[in-house]
Amino acid sequence: MTTETVVSIPRYAPLANMVLAFDGSAAIAQALLPADLIPATEAASPFSLTFWMNPQPTLEPGNENAPYDQQSPPRIPGPIVVVDIRGEQGPLVTWSIATDLTLSFSVASVPPNGFGVNIGPHLSQWIFVASVFTPPDGDQNQHGQVSLMVSNGAQMTAPATANLSNTPSPRHEDRWLTVGNLPTARFQVPDDLGPFQGLIGQMRLWNAALTQAQIEAHMYDDPIGPRAYLRGGPVIGDWRMNEGYGTVAFDYASPGPELIPVRYQPPPGNHMTLGTGDPATEPAWVIADVLTQVQKTTSVQVNTAVTQAPARGTLPGFGGRSVP
Repeated sequence: MTTETVVSIPRYAPLANMVLAFDGSAAIAQALLPADLIPATEAASPFSLTFWMNPQPTLEPGNENAPYDQQSPPRIPGPIVVVDIRGEQGPLVTWSIATDLTLSFSVASVPPNGFGVNIGPHLSQWIFVASVFTPPDGDQNQHGQVSLMVSNGAQMTAPATANLSNTPSPRHEDRWLTVGNLPTARFQVPDDLGPFQGLIGQMRLWNAALTQAQIEAHMYDDPIGPRAYLRGGPVIGDWRMNEGYGTVAFDYASPGPELIPVRYQPPPGNHMTLGTGDPATEPAWVIADVLTQVQKTTSVQVNTAVTQAPARGTLPGFGGRSVP
């Protein structure tokens, strides 16, 4: 008697050119992170979060008719959240965009003063965001350090860094990773952050403080299937956000056994649920190939992973517009 092993579910076959679109309303995506994923220590544990983002916020009306020296840069009506990680005992880290279009993140409610990167020149463009928390080292970095790097597909610039004024208190607890909104249904959260508007894809969580060289080395990792898994590496969450339909964005950090290429069994992992059960809270799947779009909008060759990407025509993007 032979036993047939099921190794694929065609519905969940990942696609190369899908991302999640958030329309600035109630759309939300959430994944439960077990307590031991980012372990609590006396000095807090290092971690990094990397992702591709195409911010498309609604801007306040400008004053183009004013004299040149009185014109103000683009602004948004209020600050918006991009990603948030928190548990029952409070927030761990929050990534947000301020009204002046400065992207920053605060660790355990300890925001460093004057820290962030202006993404105003990159609105409606794909940018790669890499954020790193480094624990105290007992020397010059007594309370921990944060760094933030942003690239529009060209060579990554030097990171913006800041030392924290207090050491984040270690908390051993399960935490929710929330994308595009704040988890108001689960926690009491501040109401001064609005929802994200734009596209997000290929998010990775690492249990290490990545260096700039490491970030650049994995910036264009193949987003499809188990072959993108870094064996022995510190990836603890790998959400490709490229399933194309359904209400789950799978976590590929634990790929499981080898599977037939192209058609995949959903891997074990901390999968991201899209929406809260109400269709109005589900972010939309849209066609917007991150690597192809970066290749088209960049005049320099960043590495072979991009220059070897197949050429494609303009793809439809969020809201019926073409994605830059």
